[in-house]
Amino acid sequence: MTTTTHPISGSVNTTTEERNSSPINWGYSRINGLFYVVLFVIGMFSPLVIESIVTRGETATTAQNLIDNLQLFEISLVTWFAIAVIDIAISVTLYRLVEPSGRTTALLMASFRVGYSVILGILVFGLVDSYRSLDGVALVTNSPVIGSVATDLEGFLNGFQFALMFFGVHLSLLGVALIRSGVVSKLLGGILTIAGVGYIVDGWLAVFYGAHNDDLSIALLTPALIGELALTVWLLRGRRKAKNS
Repeated sequence: MTTTTHPISGSVNTTTEERNSSPINWGYSRINGLFYVVLFVIGMFSPLVIESIVTRGETATTAQNLIDNLQLFEISLVTWFAIAVIDIAISVTLYRLVEPSGRTTALLMASFRVGYSVILGILVFGLVDSYRSLDGVALVTNSPVIGSVATDLEGFLNGFQFALMFFGVHLSLLGVALIRSGVVSKLLGGILTIAGVGYIVDGWLAVFYGAHNDDLSIALLTPALIGELALTVWLLRGRRKAKNS
């Protein structure tokens, strides 16, 4: 009885020590990966809907696009809220994931994502209020109410660009935290860090200089697409694919 107990106890202690000394909390790896999979779907749908409706500086065109795509706009309101909620959840689970590699960096990383999510939530609530003003209104382009909603949509896009600057800081800090952990390649961590800078620069140009350019945005945000997709695959693979695991 005694001889069989000691190996089991030793095994448990060894496992506990490995968990405590790990630079990554692997228990949160796959849940983060699953969150990212959901975000890839709804996170692309929602902005594309708004971008397809808004023609910057042309309220009448935006108003007509809104009328033509009202049902898609209504669906996007739901998915925007889902994005904000999931992003807050990811803030917590990513913090728990990288906390062992440095609590201060992990806390800052999570805080900036929460900040992004809160700003997004406020913007979406404003968009819902704007949408409610359409109740009982004739859906015609020259309606003052439709024109007001169209203006609010453009304002939402500018606010979203501002929120993405917070997301960019978060992404760069996540890249730094993962590099410090030593469990991912420096290439992936570097891509995430650069991707974060891309979000910041793109948002800064759009919000403070009104210099929104689709080609420039694609160039600045391509590293984000590559980096976040690679991060998702890595998270879903979990510990068994990590170095020295």
